[in-house]
Amino acid sequence: MSKANTLMNLLNSLSPDQQQFLALPVGNHPLYPKQTDYFKDMQAKMTMGNAYFESNIPIAFVGEYLADSVNPYIKKRGFLITDKHIFIQSKQLPSSFVFQLDKTVSPQLVVQMVWEAFEQSVYPEMPKEELIAIQNIFSRVITLVLPAIQAKMSV
Repeated sequence: MSKANTLMNLLNSLSPDQQQFLALPVGNHPLYPKQTDYFKDMQAKMTMGNAYFESNIPIAFVGEYLADSVNPYIKKRGFLITDKHIFIQSKQLPSSFVFQLDKTVSPQLVVQMVWEAFEQSVYPEMPKEELIAIQNIFSRVITLVLPAIQAKMSV
């Protein structure tokens, strides 16, 4: 099963309250029909248009990414996960914080290190129940995709 199918199955298994915190670069989102447009926009903003990151293949976004026609302000807090990096974004971080993936780190360690940086930047502004939901989804996504990412990395 491909990463995209695995993640789509995860998305569909979540409750609507949780689905709002996971976006994928392809497929139909149960809540957001314009998910792919939002995803492309968010990816461009989080990678800061840096040519170094152009070769990154987007896998998932976990967090809040909200925009509507009434309020053009876009609230983005969370993680853009690619095949090479995890970009962390919050209002407190001046730009995306980048965590580079490597072949030796365990999914649990990635979750722990990246989560600590994120949680410190959004606490106490983000409600605890949202933090718990995002942490759970982030952990599940990393656990699902990191072994496949690492298998494709050169030693």
